[in-house]
Amino acid sequence: MLWRILTAVATIGVTGLALAYPQLAPREWILPAAAGVCAATLGLARNRAWGPWTIGLALAMLAPQFAREAGLGYGGTRPSSLWPRYDLTDNPLPHDNARFVRIRGHLRAEWSIDEYHVSPGSRPDQNNTAARRLIPFLGTTEASVPLSGRIVVARVAGGHEHGDAVVELAGELRPLAPELLAALVRFDPRLKPVDISAVVLDTVDRATPGRVWTAFGLSAMTVIGAWILLTVATRSRAERPTTTRSERIPRHRATSSPRGFTPRN
Repeated sequence: MLWRILTAVATIGVTGLALAYPQLAPREWILPAAAGVCAATLGLARNRAWGPWTIGLALAMLAPQFAREAGLGYGGTRPSSLWPRYDLTDNPLPHDNARFVRIRGHLRAEWSIDEYHVSPGSRPDQNNTAARRLIPFLGTTEASVPLSGRIVVARVAGGHEHGDAVVELAGELRPLAPELLAALVRFDPRLKPVDISAVVLDTVDRATPGRVWTAFGLSAMTVIGAWILLTVATRSRAERPTTTRSERIPRHRATSSPRGFTPRN
């Protein structure tokens, strides 16, 4: 009974937790690692078949990843009017767990990076309009801004019209690469890197219902497959169905004396 509970925890429990609370773990590898530890414990303590156990271990670690993507992307399929709203002109962006948000502020187009979509090995034609632009999104138009809260960089379409007026953008918050932040913003040398936190507000590429349902379907298939394989791998020999070979009963053909012949006494 204990092994069945551990199997359910390694598959259904961890995957359900990743789906219901996708932002619970601060790192995306924590929940897959937890599922892997449970499955590895099963393999070391009660493994009876290495093949199913190995495949079940891999599926058990993949299922929380798909479930987490489905849980995180679900918020993006709801109307943006239901998303949390922040006004950078009043307060900086706080360090919370909101992923899909609406933010008001100023687009500082004088500091921006153009993003071109080109094939590998090719060079972009900068005479054409960039596909995307990365623009600092701040609460003021002043040249020097005190560091407080998280720095927001908006990712907008290349032809996006902007000015000095306050605008409201809706999108998905993602981590910003340090090299992009260094190219966009110049910091006081006295600041420590650990004091700087920046995110991208992606207003273009967001989760769609199709992507969410695909991730949910993949998580369901992998968790069912993992549960079946780990259950098979950890069953005891007494629980496995046994087959018996039926014994053949030799048939003796009855012999009769030839017609017209009488055996001698």
